[in-house]
Amino acid sequence: MKEINDLINDIYSYGDLLIVANKGIGKTNTLMILARKLRQYADNKVIIMEDFPNWCLQFDKIPYMIVRDEIVEETKGNYGQKEYIVNDKEKFIESVENNKDMLFTMEISDIERSAYFVYSIVKHFYRKQYIRKYRNFNTKQRIIFIIEESQNVFDSSVINKRVFNRLRKIFAVARNLNIHFIMASQRLQDLNTKIRGRCRLLIGQVSLDDYELKIRRLLRHSKYNKQILTLDRGKFLYPALDSIIQFPLFNVREG
Repeated sequence: MKEINDLINDIYSYGDLLIVANKGIGKTNTLMILARKLRQYADNKVIIMEDFPNWCLQFDKIPYMIVRDEIVEETKGNYGQKEYIVNDKEKFIESVENNKDMLFTMEISDIERSAYFVYSIVKHFYRKQYIRKYRNFNTKQRIIFIIEESQNVFDSSVINKRVFNRLRKIFAVARNLNIHFIMASQRLQDLNTKIRGRCRLLIGQVSLDDYELKIRRLLRHSKYNKQILTLDRGKFLYPALDSIIQFPLFNVREG
């Protein structure tokens, strides 16, 4: 577990982590292992966003809320521009504030509205941490967002550009306010370059397509350059140290 603890300490220092691997290689398992470790620290608030009921059924016992389709509505802003509103937003904010950690299971069918809900929660904690920093209050608490299917949140080609730009602005300075993002996606190229360029990477077995387009250049000096195409399930390359980290199988605790 030492390598996993070192990885977590590196996230604290650097800011954000993006896990990239094919389906079935263990991205969710890895996220769950990291989430469990992060939740053990009293100063951490871990907020998990999932797009389908997996964590709420298979993760440790944790307060969770279902975000149903009618929660986010499309509206018209100034000059007829498309905007969104979160119904009962105060209920969600109150719940996440009153619990140390929180899981949101998204049932919103539309990617843009789902991304806006994520943005709304992120923005709340960004503003909170910003004000505390501005007033020179203690900002020891870390806010850690764990986002599955992160391409549905951080890709400007699939979500509303205004929503993406707002998220990008927050993402650019979040680490200075003790806000961190741990994300997962099947392909590196599915995330906007302005997002993935600010992340440390954890790379499992990838597709030849993604390898040829992006990853081969990133790993050109790595001794695992070719091995990345055949890594076993649960094994991930951490390019920052050019080392392989093996993640154990996540087992749900009783109670």
